[in-house]
Amino acid sequence: MMRTFLLQKIFIAISIFSMKYFFGFCALILTNFLFCSCATFDEVGGEIVLFESGKDGYNTFRIPAICEGENGAIFAFAEGRKESAKDWGNIDIVMRRSFDGGKTWDALQVVAQDSNTCGNPQPVYCKNTAELILIYSWNLAKDSERNIILKRSLDTRRVFVIKSKDYGKTWTSPKELTDIAKPKEATWFASGPGGAIVIESGAYKGRIIAPFNTVFSPDNSFRVACLYSDDNAETWKRGEFINAYDVNESQIAQLDNDTLLIGMRSQKFGQKHQEDIVRENPFRKVAMSKDGGATWGEAFYDNELIDPVCEGALEAFFDGSAQRIICSSNASHPSKRENLTLKFARAKDYEMWLKNLCPQNDSKRWFYEIIINKNRSAYSDMALLKDNSLALLYETGNNTVRYEKIIFLKVKPKLKSH
Repeated sequence: MMRTFLLQKIFIAISIFSMKYFFGFCALILTNFLFCSCATFDEVGGEIVLFESGKDGYNTFRIPAICEGENGAIFAFAEGRKESAKDWGNIDIVMRRSFDGGKTWDALQVVAQDSNTCGNPQPVYCKNTAELILIYSWNLAKDSERNIILKRSLDTRRVFVIKSKDYGKTWTSPKELTDIAKPKEATWFASGPGGAIVIESGAYKGRIIAPFNTVFSPDNSFRVACLYSDDNAETWKRGEFINAYDVNESQIAQLDNDTLLIGMRSQKFGQKHQEDIVRENPFRKVAMSKDGGATWGEAFYDNELIDPVCEGALEAFFDGSAQRIICSSNASHPSKRENLTLKFARAKDYEMWLKNLCPQNDSKRWFYEIIINKNRSAYSDMALLKDNSLALLYETGNNTVRYEKIIFLKVKPKLKSH
C-alpha cells in the first residue's frame, strides 16, 4: 500500500515537472517568435564564386566592389594580384558582369592595368548618362604603402576615374583626380573601396559621392573625406575632412532625403606603422552629413558594430512597409577577420541615435542580424537590386589560403514592420 502511494506521488511530481518545462519551452518559443525574431524565412542563396585565388593568371584576388546597372545588370570588381597577396606590386583591377540578376556571369576581364598597382575599385552607375563610373587608386609597383606614408617611395599614391557607356565592355582613358582629391600634406590615398553612391532624393539628388581616406604627414593620422560631383562625374570637388584622426576605409548610405551616414574602419592613428600603439576601441565609427557629404558632424563609435580593423559595407533599402532600412556588413569580431554579419537598423531610429549623441547603452538601433559566414571572412561590398534584395560580394578563406575566394550571393531578409 505504501509502495503504491509513493509511486503515485512520484508520478504526480514527474507530471508537474514535465508540464512546467513543457509550458516553459512553449513560452520561450513564443517569446522568441514575437519579440526576438524581426525576420522570418530570410532568403540567402545564389552563391557563386566569382574570383578564386590561383586562377585566371592571378595569385590572389582581393578588395571586392559591386554595383548594379539597369535591366538586371550587375558589375563585380576586384583587385587581381599577379605575384602575391601583398597590397602592392603588379595589381590589376578586374571585373565580371551579369545580365540576369546574378544567375550567370561573363568571363573575367581586365579593366585597369599597367604593371603597377591599380587598386581600391570604387564603382557607381549614373542613370542620368547611362554610364558606369570607376574611381581607383594607383601607385608604382615598387612602392609599398609603408614607404609612401614614410616618404621613402619613388612616386606617390594617385587617384583616377574612368567611364564606360557599354556596361564595362570598353572604357575611357584614365583621368587623374589627384590634385583635386589629395591634399598636399597627405601621403597615402585610398578610394573607398566600394561605397560610392548617387544621392536618390532631396536637395542633392543626383550628386555622386565617393568616400576616400588619406594619411596626413607628419603625424601619420588617418583621415576620411569625400569626392563629389554634381554634373554626372564631369567635374569633381573635395569635401571637408571628418574630425577624426583614426578612421580609414569607409562607405556611405542615405538615411533620408537630407541625411547621409558614413561608416568607417577605425584604428588608433599610426597603428599600422607603430606597433606600440593600441587601438582605442574594437568598434566602427560613424558620422552624419546634412549637406550631401560636403561636411560631416562629429564621429562616434558604434559599440554594436564590433570590428577587427577591417573594411565594412553599408547599403540602404526600403522594407515592405516603405521604411528605409540601413544594412551594415562587416567581420563582426573584435580581433579576427571572421564572422561576416549583416545587421539591420531602421534609418529613422539610427538617425535619432546619432542626434542624441550616440548613447552606448542604447541597444535598439540594430534590430536584426544575419550571420553570413562564421569562418574566415573580411572585406565586403553590397548593392541593392531591382527585386529589393541585397547583392553581397565578400572575401573568404581558410587556414591555408587566407584570401581564397570572393563570393557573390543574394540576401533578401523578410523584415517585419513595427
